[in-house]
Amino acid sequence: AGLALFWNPGQSPSVGPSAASGIRVAEVSGEVIFTLPDGSLQTYSKDVELAAGSTIATGPAGSRAVLFYADGTRMLIGPSTQLTLGGQNGKLIQLDHGVLTSEIALQRDGRFLRFQTGGAEVEVLGTGISLVRLTGEPLVLVHEGRVRVTRLKDGMAEEVSAGEQVLVAST
Repeated sequence: AGLALFWNPGQSPSVGPSAASGIRVAEVSGEVIFTLPDGSLQTYSKDVELAAGSTIATGPAGSRAVLFYADGTRMLIGPSTQLTLGGQNGKLIQLDHGVLTSEIALQRDGRFLRFQTGGAEVEVLGTGISLVRLTGEPLVLVHEGRVRVTRLKDGMAEEVSAGEQVLVAST
């Protein structure tokens, strides 16, 4: 169940660090590099916690990481992927490239989980999603639940529900 987002890499939005976020690394395999907000490298050990502002980069085929948020959200970071955890409690994920699949818990605290990539922002309104960054413009496909997709260039937004898709054109 989820959503897939495809786009051409562009200038990435800024994702700044914040306080500890309750994001726990549950599992890694293959090559995975965790860079903390201060630029230091973190090695994996069971249940290591990451702060907002941390960057995660996975190596080629077979490399992956699984993250758990305190609210029950689960994220699988696929091979050849780089992302940064930002915003309050790490709830703004900047996907630079690669594949991210998430099972997102109901966001009870009023702060929706958001993803940014290229010129698009996806705000999760209740769903499981997959984000894939390839070449071309972002294509958002929703398999379950609902998301709000915003083109950052002009703020144009559209809600996309299960079984629907939207192409985020750059113009």
